[in-house]
Amino acid sequence: MSNNTTITTQTYRGTFVKVNGQKRSMRFVRISDLPDGMISESAHKHIQHLQGLHGSEIVYDLDKQGFRAYNWNTSSASSNAQETVSISL
Repeated sequence: MSNNTTITTQTYRGTFVKVNGQKRSMRFVRISDLPDGMISESAHKHIQHLQGLHGSEIVYDLDKQGFRAYNWNTSSASSNAQETVSISL
């Protein structure tokens, strides 16, 4: 069961190169910008596990409504803004 929450937070837009060489654009929220208590302890452990596997930052993709890896090392054309967004966890 997912919980849909509307918050005002820092959001980011960026483009990076995936492991397979494709460019990927994403609108996302960094986990550190989500309000305390919004992500369960078990989800935090899963996010830390994923981050260790990928070597990229795990972020919340606003368009896909889920957690994804963002590779800052191949990032270009990034920007940030303060937005009111809906997040489904």
